[in-house]
Amino acid sequence: MGAGIAAVLSLYLRDDGYNLVRTTTYGQPRVTNAVGASKLAGLPITRVVNVDDFVSMVPTFPFEHFGEEVILHPGADFVYLTHQDANAISIGEIWRESHGLSIANHASELYVARLAQKLKGAQAVPYLARLT
Repeated sequence: MGAGIAAVLSLYLRDDGYNLVRTTTYGQPRVTNAVGASKLAGLPITRVVNVDDFVSMVPTFPFEHFGEEVILHPGADFVYLTHQDANAISIGEIWRESHGLSIANHASELYVARLAQKLKGAQAVPYLARLT
């Protein structure tokens, strides 16, 4: 729940007048519905998730994500999605293509390892490249 709490606290900090430069969360689950997501949409939040991290995909409808998304693949590959692109991906597509979803992909050690793999050179790939 740390990433989810960080996202919600960003809203409180902004509403209290703090100038937020950027909030980056790792493995953040969905924490709000469409109304809440619209309030959070303007926050400078980047969600970093491991490909097939089960925790970052729940809970499902009516909960929604907000902010930019970076999906970490093994090796140098990653996917960057704008807020609009991340919201355009339907839950149905995610669940149809989710044969590899696992709680093990939520481990902080895996996040650290995947980030370390990108230190020597990261390569942005299209979202659909994850299916190949």
